[in-house]
Amino acid sequence: MVSEEDKPIVSVIVPTYNRGGMLGDCIGSLQQQSYPNLEIILVDDGSTDDTLKVLEEYAGEDERIRVFSQENNGSYSARNLGIKESKGGIICFTDDDCIVDKEWVSRLVAAYDDERVGGVGGQIIAYPPENMIERYCDEIGLLGQERLSSVYFMTANASYRMSVLEEVGGFDTYFKSSGDADMGVMVHERGYATKYARDAVIHHRHRSTLRNLVRQKFFHGTGYSCMHRKYAKNFNPGKMIAKLAVTGLKGLVLYPFMMIKAVTVHEPRFYLTKRFLDVALIYAYMAGIIHDSLFGRKYTGDRHEKAVPPEVMGSTPGGWGS
Repeated sequence: MVSEEDKPIVSVIVPTYNRGGMLGDCIGSLQQQSYPNLEIILVDDGSTDDTLKVLEEYAGEDERIRVFSQENNGSYSARNLGIKESKGGIICFTDDDCIVDKEWVSRLVAAYDDERVGGVGGQIIAYPPENMIERYCDEIGLLGQERLSSVYFMTANASYRMSVLEEVGGFDTYFKSSGDADMGVMVHERGYATKYARDAVIHHRHRSTLRNLVRQKFFHGTGYSCMHRKYAKNFNPGKMIAKLAVTGLKGLVLYPFMMIKAVTVHEPRFYLTKRFLDVALIYAYMAGIIHDSLFGRKYTGDRHEKAVPPEVMGSTPGGWGS
């Protein structure tokens, strides 16, 4: 049996941008990890506030923390820099607004019980909702990792073997959204399995304003368009837009009748809010697809000319992207 001191080094990578005043809870939870041989890689993505200074202060107080910075180029580029500088055989990822449970790393690592396992993701638990927007996100399971875990993991709670990340070439920096989905496809394409570790828990707050929620869904739509450019045989923006338009129109037509029905339900205000948001997010997602299809950057990497098999791609293409 391997002693605690002799366990292999594991790296945790956290990209951040302009979050200087909000990093304490995330970094503090990483410092409390039970896993004994840990390095914490903090990557500043060209912040314009005091983020880099804050990170360096943490590094000065904890030898496990290493700080790197780059010009602003997006979170996937920042993660790739972290991968390049990491020493661990297993690389864990979380976001700068997450708080991880004390056993988080240990439980992710424990799930690598077979050489065929290339990646492990854990459970994302939302904080108790404080307003209707957060409650809506909670009810529709917006942070529900398990439903996606057969294909990919959100980078708020994901890990991969370093050897697998090197084999796939890291995250594809073409993506500004859905790079996590692309990573999952690349890992499965190469024959690796992934596992969902329910007991490897992180805590994350939902979007709390309508603007931020709509913006998130819009970028999910741009991510779908980006996936089409790389996996053209699997993603069909035209068909998806038509499907969304019909669903959204149906929601608009039925909304007056829902207002009548609201009189009979227990919480009429939330009932109507939920129905409104259902429609609003459909159109936000559709707008993201259309915008990126018309104005998005051309994909210059290796396009997949053949369809990726369904068992690799999974059955949730409409939900891609975080």
